[in-house]
Amino acid sequence: MSERMRSKSMRRRANAVRTVVLPLVLALCGCGIGGSTSILNPEEAKTFLSVIEQKVLSADSFRLVFEIVSQGQMESKVEGELRLATGGRVRLEAKGSIAGEDMSVLLISDGDRLYLRSPAGSQITETPKEIREALVKGLVRMALLHNLAQLARGRTPERAEGGIEEWVAASEFSLDEQTSLHGVSAIPLHFDITIGGRDVAEATLWISAAKKPIQRRQTIYHQIGATTIKETYSVFDWDAPLPDEATFSIPAGS
Repeated sequence: MSERMRSKSMRRRANAVRTVVLPLVLALCGCGIGGSTSILNPEEAKTFLSVIEQKVLSADSFRLVFEIVSQGQMESKVEGELRLATGGRVRLEAKGSIAGEDMSVLLISDGDRLYLRSPAGSQITETPKEIREALVKGLVRMALLHNLAQLARGRTPERAEGGIEEWVAASEFSLDEQTSLHGVSAIPLHFDITIGGRDVAEATLWISAAKKPIQRRQTIYHQIGATTIKETYSVFDWDAPLPDEATFSIPAGS
């Protein structure tokens, strides 16, 4: 058994113990994880990612402000903002470096046309029919960095034409003890990630008292080596004020 698989097996056994013990402890002591009201309970943990996806997918306006750092096989440092609105409207801006190369991307969809400016050049195409679902489920299930790397190469988000639901999945959910992250009360939600039916990564999502993600740490395993990712979300708002129409306008002259 490989070191990774041995570690995964041990973690699953520990998760199974948590799943059984935590509800019993909470029931006996009448308290939440960490001695206060729990942000999430073990049953909620199993469906939390799906709930988040549905909140963002159904929102009239969604805003995400992010900072991303990765180390290991792929070294990256990126910051930016994502805006989503009804009707397939999207605006994603990011700058920094991915895999050691400087990058700056701007993705805009007005609902009909898609504009992408990246180090690979500029292009306008029809808006893929499932671009919002691809961005949201990609963000929640496997982190945002993958799609930023796609855009930096001049490609649209992964599975924007359809199929993201079947392509990437999260499973083996478990909770850890409630803690403080940068002064904010949060609970870590652990889960595994499969892509195309293969186990590829392990992730932890820190959930705030408002039941919104505030940070993600993830390890992706390659054939040789691994990449660790930390994504910090200073804004994760599915009740964001709707921006003006210019936000989703294709640049003139494009």
